[in-house]
Amino acid sequence: MTDSTDTKPDSINGDQIPWYRWRWLFFTCFVLFFPAAVIIGVTGDIYCNNKGEITKLRPLIKIVTLVVGGLLLAKNILLPYFV
Repeated sequence: MTDSTDTKPDSINGDQIPWYRWRWLFFTCFVLFFPAAVIIGVTGDIYCNNKGEITKLRPLIKIVTLVVGGLLLAKNILLPYFV
């Protein structure tokens, strides 16, 4: 019987993770093509290799990145109309 209070995450196999779910692609899309980063970030988890162990990117980091990017995008789209 397993202990339900065990908070250690299950081991994640890197071979099973699609290439578009890795952190490097998420941030590359964030810089080069923000709508792709939004789709990737909203539709699932982002994974990273942290000291040889594959972990999920914390949801707070993902949310803050998407909000900041959305604000920058809105500023660049709306600012010319108010200046």
